[in-house]
Amino acid sequence: MSLRKTCTFLLVIIVFLSFGWYGCSDDTITTNITSDQLTNSSSNASYYFPLSEGYTTIYNITYANGVTERNTFVIGKKQKIQGVDVVEWIENPNIKPDTSYFRATSNELFYYENINAQAEKVLDLPLTAGHQWSRFNNTGSTTFGFNDFTDIITGNYQNNDTVTATNNIYNTYKTLPLTGSGTMVVDNTEDVLLGTGVYYHNAIKMHNDGTNNKKNYYWFVANIGLVKYVIGATPNNNSSGDIIGELIDYGY
Repeated sequence: MSLRKTCTFLLVIIVFLSFGWYGCSDDTITTNITSDQLTNSSSNASYYFPLSEGYTTIYNITYANGVTERNTFVIGKKQKIQGVDVVEWIENPNIKPDTSYFRATSNELFYYENINAQAEKVLDLPLTAGHQWSRFNNTGSTTFGFNDFTDIITGNYQNNDTVTATNNIYNTYKTLPLTGSGTMVVDNTEDVLLGTGVYYHNAIKMHNDGTNNKKNYYWFVANIGLVKYVIGATPNNNSSGDIIGELIDYGY
């Protein structure tokens, strides 16, 4: 079964059997999904970012200059790096793959840009309004913290003058679209309508500070993952920004 057919089937089952259909007169809405029961019962960070082998997410990314691109990410096999168990997170496996890693504990989700990178804390439970955490061990760290990579957001090479050619990391870059200040803050839950017509009820919204007095916003849905992000949003408008990423497909 194709990924899209599989996802459509799963969405129908979720809507009709688990949560019921939410009627709406807006004909831009094709599918309604609620995460109420999932978020209220979850006690594991990976519930908000599935890490089962083969799980695939596809994003449509729009830049302020009108350029768009599509990125595919697939959860790979289990590995051990820096003495801990992780899973691979492979970008565009059928084109020009680049591999990063995730590690989940009962209440935290960590991301590694490569096998030598320091851990970046992506999620820290409980995901309740006002909760916050530091992305890096060095509190107050700004953009990416481990600045030796070309990042997925800007395409700029980050160099802290400690990199040498023997590190073998010049051709790697950050595949997770989290950028900006080191402090993440959970705002609340919020309904999100994507360009595909999928309407997520009670997605978990969080933010951190960006550059030029802007902010970066991220929306997570339990059992699905990151469904939307806006990089470089103005304080009064988090629906648009310098970069917008939206989940357009997911599944196995």
